Amino acid sequence: MRACAFLREIPAPSCTARHSFTSSSPACVVDRYPVNPSWMAKRIVGESAAISRHQVRIEIILCWALTDDPDCANIDSVWGGITLYMIVVGAGSIGTSLIDIAVKEKNNVVVVEQDPERARQVSNMYDITVLNGDATSTDTLREAGSDRADALIVTTSDDAVNLMVVSIASELKIPSIVSIVNKKEHAEFFRKLGANVMENPEEVVANHLYNAAKRPTVRDFTMLSQGDQVFRLTVKPTSPLVGRTLAESSRKGILPPTILIMSIERDGKREIPTGESTIEAGDVLTVFSLERASDELVETLTG
Repeated sequence: MRACAFLREIPAPSCTARHSFTSSSPACVVDRYPVNPSWMAKRIVGESAAISRHQVRIEIILCWALTDDPDCANIDSVWGGITLYMIVVGAGSIGTSLIDIAVKEKNNVVVVEQDPERARQVSNMYDITVLNGDATSTDTLREAGSDRADALIVTTSDDAVNLMVVSIASELKIPSIVSIVNKKEHAEFFRKLGANVMENPEEVVANHLYNAAKRPTVRDFTMLSQGDQVFRLTVKPTSPLVGRTLAESSRKGILPPTILIMSIERDGKREIPTGESTIEAGDVLTVFSLERASDELVETLTG
């Protein structure tokens, strides 16, 4: 039997239902499609460290959606496969790209979209649950499965709507909340509610293109929340890292304390390094930086 998803309209007291819904619900079923049994999969309950891993992965997926650059996904492989129950609010251009990526990554995705036509399009495109309703309603988010959600991502172009959804999600204690913030001056309001923000989507794209042009030796550049960065670079023979262990490079100040080498790729094989790992010319390093990496630092690392 084929799995199915269903499109609901919430609330819709005046709609004409082709299939009756329970009288206790304000919704009526507009249409039915086959339901993915994995939609009911047990939610992942992580400790704070695990939730942080979820958050990094969500931000990388969101970066991929914003920049339309599949290379962003390479960084995600460092964190391993983590299946999330995700609620995505908004099925515009960013939301649809995000949904596509999240589904391909085999996450359990539920979409909330207020526009009926957009909701129907997404429902026809993916084997997922789509709610045609108002995400600023607590009942809608509960209907979307807020009690078992690992993450909620808000992608609409209206900061007022996004802020209201974030506020409700915070009250419902969804572990990880991420939101697009279209105007920088609004970002602090979102952070006060516990949301991680992706500021100004247009600026994200511009920064991605700028960094790609300015630093051609740096690949898969991703800006995370709070200014953190993740990027990959290829070590040249002239790099001071060559022939040294990571511990030695740290002691000599070549690697500042704000830098973490997350993985080393050599001859097509990737490994998680230790302090005793030695860097060789041609190695591809995945680097996490707690602050914006300066041009001088990048040049030093690459050689």
